[in-house]
Amino acid sequence: MSEITNSFNSAWKRVIELTNKEPWLSRFEDYRGECLEHFADYFELSPEKLIKKIEQKSNYLAGQLYGICVETFFEMTFDDPQDNIVNAYLKRFKFRMPKDEITILEQMRDNVFSIYEITDLKKGEYLIVEDVFARGTEDKVFEEAGSLHAKPLTYRIAKMIEVRGKKYFTGVAFSLDIEYVQYVSKMLVKLSKKEKTSIEEILRESSIHLFEEAFDELLTPPTVLNANNDKMEFNNIYFEIKNKKQVIKILDSLSDLGIVKYEHEELFWQLTEKRKKKKTAIYLDDILLADIKIQDNKLICRSITEKAPKKLLKILQENLKNNIGLARIEEIDVKNMEPTKELELSEEELSGVLRQYFYEHLRNCLNDKIPILNNMTPKECAKKDPKRLKTWLKMMEENINEQTQGTYDMSWVYDELRLVRTE
Repeated sequence: MSEITNSFNSAWKRVIELTNKEPWLSRFEDYRGECLEHFADYFELSPEKLIKKIEQKSNYLAGQLYGICVETFFEMTFDDPQDNIVNAYLKRFKFRMPKDEITILEQMRDNVFSIYEITDLKKGEYLIVEDVFARGTEDKVFEEAGSLHAKPLTYRIAKMIEVRGKKYFTGVAFSLDIEYVQYVSKMLVKLSKKEKTSIEEILRESSIHLFEEAFDELLTPPTVLNANNDKMEFNNIYFEIKNKKQVIKILDSLSDLGIVKYEHEELFWQLTEKRKKKKTAIYLDDILLADIKIQDNKLICRSITEKAPKKLLKILQENLKNNIGLARIEEIDVKNMEPTKELELSEEELSGVLRQYFYEHLRNCLNDKIPILNNMTPKECAKKDPKRLKTWLKMMEENINEQTQGTYDMSWVYDELRLVRTE
C-alpha cells in the first residue's frame, strides 16, 4: 500500500471493533467458521488440522486467511441491503472520521476482489495492472512493498481502492497461476452471461473459491502431489508414427477415455481424469495426467503422475494399434539419466557454449505458443500485442544476462520480430 497505510489500518481497526459487539459478534464468528470449513473441505482436512498446517507453514499465511474473512465480511449484507457492518459503523461515527478513512471503508464495502495482470512495475513504488475482466484499461497501483518481488506478466487476486486520485490494493493479495487464470476467467464470464448478472456480482460470490486455489499453490508442495493426491513424476516416451492422419483421427475420438484435444495448440492432446475433491462452479473439474503431442513423425507423450504411463500406454496401444511403433524412452531423458561429468572450461569456452544454447533456445521459442503471451507465438504476438511481447523479451533478457554476465546480445531477436528495441 504505502502512504495511506496508516489510514487503511485505522479504518480497518475501527470496524473490527464492532465485531466484538452483537449482532456483529455472532455474525462474524459464524462467517469465519464458514470460511474455515470452505478451506478445510477443499484440502480434505478437519478445520483443526488445516489451522495447524497453515500455522506450520507461516504465521503470515494465517493472518492472510483472517484478512480474507474480514475483507469479504465487509461486503456482506444481512436482513436488508443496508444491514452491513461498514454501514453500521459509518452511521454512528462518520461525523468524526477523517475523509480518507471514510473513503477506504466505503470502497472496501463496495468494491470486489478481481484478478489483475501485472503488465509493468517500478520496484519499491508501483505496479501497472490490467483487470482481466476489463481488458484495455491499465491502472497504476501504488504498492511499495507489493512491487518489490513482483514480476511483469504475472497475476494477482486483489481488491483495488482509490484515495485522493491514487489507486492501491487493500491488505490481502495472492498470486494465481496463469493456466488457472485463463480457465477461471472464461468460466466466470460464461457464468455471468448464463445468470444474466454482472461479472462484479459473480466475483463477489466467488472470491472465497478463488482464494482456495491460491492457498493450494502455497500449501501444496510443488511437483509432488496433484489435486487427487497422486505422486507427480515426469517421464517422456515416444512412438514412431506410421500413419499420421489416422493417428490424429483416432486421438480426436478418445474423449470418453479421458484424452481431450487442447484447444490452444494444434496436434496436442491431454490425458485427464475427474477431480476427486469436492467440486464447485469454479473448480477445475479435470486433473491433468499427461500431455500428448505430434512432432514431425513422432507421437511424444509426457506423463506427469506416477500412474499415468501405464494408463496412457494401454489406451494408445489398444486404440492406435499398427498406426504407431513400439514405445521408446525419449532420447534426451536417457542422456539426463547418465551421471554428469565435471567439465573444465575456460571462461571464453563457457561463454561460447551459453551463447549457442541461448541462440537455439530463443530460435525454437519464436514458433512456440507461449502461455504468458496468451498462447500466441512470439511472431504472432509481435503483430497483435507488441507491448506484451517486449515485456516478455525484457524478462528473458534479464534472465540471460544474469547467466552470461551480460555478454549475450539479443538484438537479432528484435530484428527478426521487427520490433524497435527500447531501453
